[in-house]
Amino acid sequence: MRLINADELIEVFRSLALMRSGEYQESFTNVDGNRSMEIACAEDYVNKAKTIDAEPVKHAHWTVIALDCVDELATLKCSRCGIEREVEDGYIPDYCEGCGAKMDEEKENNRE
Repeated sequence: MRLINADELIEVFRSLALMRSGEYQESFTNVDGNRSMEIACAEDYVNKAKTIDAEPVKHAHWTVIALDCVDELATLKCSRCGIEREVEDGYIPDYCEGCGAKMDEEKENNRE
C-alpha cells in the first residue's frame, strides 16, 4: 500500500481536462471544453476510495557504535528503539527495520 495525496491527483485530472490541443482535447474534454465523462469518473473513484488512519512519521538517527575500516563494516544503533544493525560498504538505511523510523533526524547538539 502507498499513501497518495488524493487532492493533488484530482488536480492532475482537472489539468488534463483543460488541455486544448491534439489528442488530449478529444480524450479529456467534450466539445464544450468541459470535463469528459472519463475524467469525471476518475475523480469520482478517487473521492470514493477508502481512506486509512496513517500514523505520524517517526524520526530518528543512526549512531555508529562500532566501525571496522578493514572489512568496511559498521554497526549502527537506532536512536528511537535501540535496535542495532550491521551495514557494509558505507550503506546507510533510510529507515529503521525495528521501529520504522525515518532516519532524517539531526543528532542532538552533535554530541553522539
